[in-house]
Amino acid sequence: MKIGDTIWEHRGYLKWLLVEIIGETSRSWLVPPSWKPSKVPKRGPHPGYAFTEQEADDWRWSHDYAWKISDAVRRCQDAAKLRQIAEIVSWKPEVQP
Repeated sequence: MKIGDTIWEHRGYLKWLLVEIIGETSRSWLVPPSWKPSKVPKRGPHPGYAFTEQEADDWRWSHDYAWKISDAVRRCQDAAKLRQIAEIVSWKPEVQP
């Protein structure tokens, strides 16, 4: 990455915007606003920012959609579907009849 490249910035529920890298320090990328740029770590965790569209999409699924999926599972009354979900997430009941 270099100055002039764009990264994704999380701006609230389901909202991601492309922002341009306007500068850098030895350890961070600087992004707008220009009067007090935000620092985005070049390495390691960078909460609220994604370096690729795939990373932004993965964040949506693990943060924005996770609680909705959990809520849908909680409302599900289909035992076969619940068994499939339990298998996918490697969950087993503590006591089996």
